[in-house]
Parts: sequence; structure tokens; C-alpha cells
Amino acid sequence: MKKIFISNRGRDAFHELKVLQNLGKQEHAHRHLVKLLATYEQHNHLCLILPWAEMDLAEYWETKDPRTCHDNAALSTWLKEQCHGLAEAVSYIHRYKTFSSTTMLGNITFAVPEAGAGRHRSQSNGSIRQRDFMLSGRHGDIKPKNILWFPRASSAESSNTDLGILKLSDFGSAHFSEEEAISAQDKHTVPYTEAYQSPECQLPHGKLSPQCDVWALGCVFLEFVCWYCGGQDLLKEFQRERERDSGNRNSCFFVITEGFAQLNPPVVKVSAYPLTL
Repeated sequence: MKKIFISNRGRDAFHELKVLQNLGKQEHAHRHLVKLLATYEQHNHLCLILPWAEMDLAEYWETKDPRTCHDNAALSTWLKEQCHGLAEAVSYIHRYKTFSSTTMLGNITFAVPEAGAGRHRSQSNGSIRQRDFMLSGRHGDIKPKNILWFPRASSAESSNTDLGILKLSDFGSAHFSEEEAISAQDKHTVPYTEAYQSPECQLPHGKLSPQCDVWALGCVFLEFVCWYCGGQDLLKEFQRERERDSGNRNSCFFVITEGFAQLNPPVVKVSAYPLTL
């Protein structure tokens, strides 16, 4: 159960609820997106009931050692399946298809269009149909802590059911709009976890777009590969090298030099390492 305090700005508290409700609709549901089961209010808190997960991906990396896996081929297949599934789930968020009069996400309300706008009449039966919209969505805070591991998956969710399934969660920072990019100056839209922020978040005049999610997901995938190759030991070493070369303890995947962003040297080193999965 996730508890969210309802302050005087109650609309913010209900934002994640609205996102979960919309993403849970049949046309938007995805096996790698966590699904809302129920909700209630109690003692000035909004309580979201979600499926029980054994741990998040960061904890999974800490407790599981790939070097002790007896079936490396199955683990390799599972890793590729999960990365593909998470990327597909994120694409569902990035291209959110809706009708103009039926969606309200965040502060965006789509009113019923005026007569003749956004609707057309079917040639066959004369009924009124609404024109659909494609919203630009962004999860906004992709990181291992927001990816949950469920130890049991249905046969429809994964072919390697013994290894479980990963699902993206925590949509409190999600943002949907008709515009693909928004200003990074609005701090409410910038992810809290600096390690997985994209360069746009720190560059002057940066614009936040779905590409920020792609960056964060790529960072997670790179760490996933590190874990696969050397377990938690190699993952920690990769983090320490990023911290050292970036000059701070945020272990960012990029560094900014003279107003320009470039990959942190350890990221280049790991990315260039030959690997066959």
C-alpha cells in the first residue's frame, strides 16, 4: 500500500491515482506496468493498493548473484525479455492515445470540442465519433528503485516464469501534455534522483521530453548488464568510478564541462566492453 498525504493542494496527491487509473484501462494496460487494485482515503491520506512485489530491482541486484545461476542461457534470455518489456511499457506512456473529452491527467483537462471540432459523423450509421488525441507522456523518474520484481509471472507475462517479471511503478512524477517538450526550469517536473537524470535536467534552457525517460532507462539497462557480468561487486565498482569521475556522490552518467554535457568516462568504458548475451 502506498500512502500519499493529502495537503491543501489535494490535486497533487490525486495525480498519481489518476495516472494509474488511466494506464490501467484495457487499451493502455501493459504487463510491465504495475496495476492499481483499489484505493481509499483515511486520516487525510490517499491509500493506493498495488500488487505485492517481493523487492525492487536495486534490492534484486543486491540479493541475487548471477554467477551462481545454474542456467546462464535462461538468465540471459530473461534479462533480454525484461529489458524489451520495460522499453515497450515506457513507449506506451510516451504515446498515450485518448479522446479529447475523456482524459484528465495532471493539470491537463481536455474539454468536449465545440460543434464540428474534433468529431466526425460516421458515413454508415450517422453516429457521432470523437477524434482521438496522441498525448506525449513521460514517466519522469525511471530508476531501479521504481522497477518492482515479482517472483511469479503468468505464462502470458514471460516465457521464463521461474525468474519472475519486472514492472515499472511510481507515477508521481508522470507528466502528459500535447507538447512533446517542457522547460526544465519547472523543478516540479525534474526527477528527484540525480543519478538517472538526463543532461537536459541540468543544462541551461534544457527541455524535458520523453527522451529523458529513454536516457534513464538506458542507464538502468547498463547497470543491469554490469550486474549480469559481475554481480553486485562489479555494479558497485561501476558506481564508485562514476562518482570519482563526476566529482560528486551522485554517480551521474554524464558530466558537464564548459556548458556541454558528455558521457562520464566509466560509462564510455562499460558501454564499449564486448559482451554477448
